[in-house]
Amino acid sequence: ITSSQNPVSAPIETPPLAPPTLSMQFGANNGPLAGNEGTIVTASKVRERLVSETDNNVTLKVEYGSSSGGSSDQTTVFARGELQL
Repeated sequence: ITSSQNPVSAPIETPPLAPPTLSMQFGANNGPLAGNEGTIVTASKVRERLVSETDNNVTLKVEYGSSSGGSSDQTTVFARGELQL
């Protein structure tokens, strides 16, 4: 317990963040109904939104392109769980 008579001189170390356990690929809709709904329809807009989310959520990791031979306009997001993705 910290009190005025017994102050803590050194800050408590922050525990390390858990590494990502899941990944998901995001990209533009290329289905037959593409462009009929929504405002973020291009791959660059999707990528911008995902990058802006990493400013608020330090546990997200974003990689551009696809390492599994997919389309280069896809963005892979790594996170710690389903609800985070």
